[in-house]
Amino acid sequence: MFPLKITEEYNYLKEEVSAIIHETAFRIETERLKSKWLVGKSIIDFHPDRKYGDTVIKRLAKDLNVGERDLYYCVKFVDKFPNLLDQYNEIEVGVIDVDGKTPSWTKIKQDLLVEKKCEHPETKVKGIKVEICTSCGKCIKRTEV
Repeated sequence: MFPLKITEEYNYLKEEVSAIIHETAFRIETERLKSKWLVGKSIIDFHPDRKYGDTVIKRLAKDLNVGERDLYYCVKFVDKFPNLLDQYNEIEVGVIDVDGKTPSWTKIKQDLLVEKKCEHPETKVKGIKVEICTSCGKCIKRTEV
């Protein structure tokens, strides 16, 4: 490898290439989110009464060679963010931003679409009063009567 003198021109090139890489990655992820939302919307629009159930999703998954679970997440994505796209079919700014950034599909599934079960030991006991868990605010907390 030849030694490279780090010049102002090289630093400019490095910044330019870095910007191209990051902008491209952002555009790819934005298009992925848009496509997931549009898939979910198409499934919902196919059966607005929500009677598509397992049959349609299983058949689509098989015919398109995609995962059933991913198709269900696409539907849940539309349910959670019904106004994600603007009138120009672009992602509405700020609708799903996390820390000022648009999250990845994986992060959206993990943090926003997957039903998380509380692992607090007090929620596991049977035969007692049920209320909302104060630790996580989502699960059911059971306390002795």
